Parts: sequence; structure tokens; C-alpha cells
Amino acid sequence: MYMDNHPIPSNPFYQRTPVRTRPLFFGHQRELNQLYDLVQKGQSVSLVGPRRIGKSSLLLQLTHTHTSLSTALAGLQTTFIYLSCDVWQDCSADVIYAAFGEALTDTLMPVAVGPAVALPNPEMLDYAAFARHLRTVVQRNQRIVFLLDEFDSLSRNRYLDETFFSNLRSLASMQAVVFVTASTVSLLDLTYAQQSALSSPFFNIFLPQRLGLLTEDDAVALLITLAAQGDLALTAPQISFLLDLAGPHPYFLQIAGYHFWEAWQQTGAVDWGWVQREFVDHAFQHWNYQWRYLAVNDQRALALLPATIQEAPTTIQRLAYACLLRKTNGRVNYLSSAFRDFVRQQVIHDVIQAGSLVIDRQRQSVWVENVCIALMPQDYKLLEIFATQLNKVLTHLELEQRLWPAQARNGNQDRLKAAIKSLRTNLGDYAKYIVSERGMGYRFSPNSL
Repeated sequence: MYMDNHPIPSNPFYQRTPVRTRPLFFGHQRELNQLYDLVQKGQSVSLVGPRRIGKSSLLLQLTHTHTSLSTALAGLQTTFIYLSCDVWQDCSADVIYAAFGEALTDTLMPVAVGPAVALPNPEMLDYAAFARHLRTVVQRNQRIVFLLDEFDSLSRNRYLDETFFSNLRSLASMQAVVFVTASTVSLLDLTYAQQSALSSPFFNIFLPQRLGLLTEDDAVALLITLAAQGDLALTAPQISFLLDLAGPHPYFLQIAGYHFWEAWQQTGAVDWGWVQREFVDHAFQHWNYQWRYLAVNDQRALALLPATIQEAPTTIQRLAYACLLRKTNGRVNYLSSAFRDFVRQQVIHDVIQAGSLVIDRQRQSVWVENVCIALMPQDYKLLEIFATQLNKVLTHLELEQRLWPAQARNGNQDRLKAAIKSLRTNLGDYAKYIVSERGMGYRFSPNSL
């Protein structure tokens, strides 16, 4: 907390946009070095990772030649040109060639160029004119690396066909041109978004490279370094709280750190509940977007962890690639506690989530805190009845009619009490979810603990 006579530093956790400066770029050093090594050897690379994981930031770091371990190989001078494809989703090929040409001119010749190297038409170029311009401005000992961010948008452009992508392939074959694309899914998957591009050999020249979560050491370094820039020295418990809340995800760590710093700056004593609520408001919007595009089986796999780890390893790997799961101490778990809570709030096919209980209706199995509970058929049926009627008082007669429809009219409360007792015994500490309403029946309330 700051007094009136002390300047208040600005919140250092503000990077919600691509990181352009080297001091604010954390982690992914191995991936960065690999990219440098590959493009210096003339290998085109497809960088794949989910939204907000840092693909754009990684590409922008490539444009800083001082970060390279080696900026030349076999006498070639390497020049990186960053282009974002999201503005080209509805552009013709000639407009895109012109954009490539303009970027070349701006990067290689920042001073005014002469007529010999100026673009013949700065707004539209056919492929032949673009190729001639490329040969004019690029020196023999120069390698050009086009960094194509948001490549998903380019692949969805209905005006581009096999010829356009094949022309790009020819640049890599005949001239010293390398491509690095960044997309949320693999190039193979992207080709199915544009059927006319399926037969283009362009998509065969890429080596895929995935970008995932930060290591825990890099995540801690991000928190400590940025907090220090705001005159805040984080304690070990504070770091542990932020990591548990956000996971080792660069975007979510920025959000968690931002609200933590704001709370600390206001009072000097952090309101943990407030920080968590503010974080959830922002993070849930992002996860809602991802959730909508998950297949039903992926949603079920997330809800039924850890049962699906052994049953569906391919699904688990796909969710790990999406940075929704992570491995800690050799075990697969949710990205963070906040994401686990998000999953618990979702409506999922044939899955009932009630407090700490997760019920798989397909397999008629019940999980509590990652432990499977063995239930007899009658116990399971009673629990399913309760879980589908959360916080609703079910009379003795209603329960008997659901459990024993052919015999319910006879009325046998002792039999019902025995069934309730059996289920409570098997639920252990969670038996308190079943609340007795004297003279009325029972209510299943996960909030009772």
C-alpha cells in the first residue's frame, strides 16, 4: 500500500497482447532455439498451440536477431518478416502477394527505394510480379523467413486455392524463402477447412512444432520478475496460490497476477476471495470459448478424470495439447483449480456433477475426489435419483416409487431407511449431502458440507 507522498507504480501484469520486448518474454526458450536452428537450415515450421498460449509472442521474438544463438549459417544472412494473416481472410491472392511484397520492401529497405525496386502496384500483384520483386530486393546471401501468424484465417479464405499455396511452395523450392506458420490446429487439419487446397504440396514441407504450457520454473520466474517491477516481492504462499489458480499458462498467470497486484496495492493485505472471483470472471470467458469447440467425448473425459486417463489416452493427449490438462508429479490433472471448478459447472452428456461427486451414467460409476466408489445397483440408483433432483425435497413415497415402482403402493419406510443408510455408509464423508427433512422426506444438497 502506498502513501500520498510516494509514487504508485503501474500494474506490471498487463500483457494481454503479444509480447514484443525480450525482457517481458518468459519461457519457451527451447522452442525458440529450435525454431532458429530449423529456419537457419532452410526448414519451414508449423507452430501449433491453443489460443493465448504465446504463439504470436514467440514469432515476434524471432524478429529480434540479438536473441539468436547464431544469426547466420553457411554465409546466409537471415531476415525475419512478421505478418498476421487475420486481415486476409477475405482477400484475393493478388492482394496478399502485394502485402508480402510491401513487407519485403519495408523490412529490407527502410529508406526510400528507387524505381528499380519499388513495387509495380502496391495494392495488387500477381504471382509473377511478386516473384520478380522478391528476386530484385533479396540478395544472393540472404534468407527470408516469413512468419505467418494466425494462419488459420488464411486457410479459411475461400478465394485461395491449390494454385496459391503451390506458388508459396515454389518460393521455398527455388528461392531462399522459409515459412513459419502459427495456428491453433495442425496444417493437416486446416486443409480440411479449404478442400481446394488439399492437393497442394505446400502443406508437406513443414515440420510441426507444438507450443504448450510453461515449465513451473518459468511460471514462477514470470510471477516474481513482473511483480518486482511493480515493487512487490511475492512470498512462497502467494506464488503457490497464483500457480494453483492459473496453472503454468502465461495468459492466465498475467490475469491472476494483475488482480493480485491490484488487491495488494489497494490495501496491502490481499483479499484472496476477491482475487479469485476477479480471475474467474475473466478466465471463464476464455474457457467457455474453448468448451464450445470440444467434442462431447472430450468434455466427458475432462469431467471423468482420472477414469479416462487409462481408457482414452489419445483423448487425454489431445486435451493436454489444448493446455487444459497438465502433468504434475507424474500425474495428469486439470490445468488449475479454477479450471477444475469450471468443468464442474458444465452440463455434460451422461454425466452428473454434484458437488464433489461425479456420476458417469453410461458406466453407472461414481467418483469422489478422483476415487471410484463401489456401489451396489440399488445404492447407485438411489444416488442417481438424488443427484438429478438437487436441493429438492423428495417425499418417502416419491423415492419408493422410483426405487421399487411395482411395490411402492404397499409403503415400506423401513426398507427406504435401510437404502438411505446403505448409501450414506458408502458415501463416507459425503453422506451429509443427504439431508433428512423430518416428516417430509430427504433432500440431496452438495452444499451441506
